[in-house]
Amino acid sequence: MKSNPPKKSLSKSVKKTGAATASSAKVRPASKPRSTVSRTQVAKAKPLPQIPAILLEGDEPSPSPVSGPGERYALGPVPPGGPEQSPELADLPEAYGTQQLLLTARDPHWLYAHWDLTGEQLRQHNAVSRDKHLVVRVFRDQPAGEPIVEQHVHPESRNWFLHVGRGGAKYVAQLGYYNRKGAWNTVATSAATFFPLARRILAPRFSANRRFWSRLRWSSGLSSTPMSI
Repeated sequence: MKSNPPKKSLSKSVKKTGAATASSAKVRPASKPRSTVSRTQVAKAKPLPQIPAILLEGDEPSPSPVSGPGERYALGPVPPGGPEQSPELADLPEAYGTQQLLLTARDPHWLYAHWDLTGEQLRQHNAVSRDKHLVVRVFRDQPAGEPIVEQHVHPESRNWFLHVGRGGAKYVAQLGYYNRKGAWNTVATSAATFFPLARRILAPRFSANRRFWSRLRWSSGLSSTPMSI
């Protein structure tokens, strides 16, 4: 029985195919090496676009510039936290409790008195007072003798206007109360303050106008001689 001839042709074709593959592998050129630069590095290398400054502004209107005679006393912008959050701008107390009495002249007829007493100090003095409030007495030159003014004030008051009606002198004030037995108790005494005199301001005489009209009458023939002033 004869062998199958196609087996030999198959082996020859396999050999030819392997040789062709080896020759093609030798002829193929070498591939270029891949770049190691990442996309982030490429993005950084590109220049960023310039954003217009107007797009970075907020929607709130800008404050108008301060102008006028009070410009030098204008305050700067208020911080976002507000003045109430700053300890330096906290509310001042109503009184410091120094128990001092201030007396000053408001005008040639009135004096102004102010006393620095806290609410607790006022309640303590009012509790032992016969009248349940304090009294302000005004003396001329020094706190002696009979006062020229004795003013009862409200229990919660810390200041008062006092009418004296006469200037040209020094006045001293006392703050105190009468106790249950009627004796005077002094809480504070002010320093002496000078009270100015009330003066009447007279209008000046406008002699220049009179001289002008007299010369006008003389030049127009209405008067024989000009008026001498």
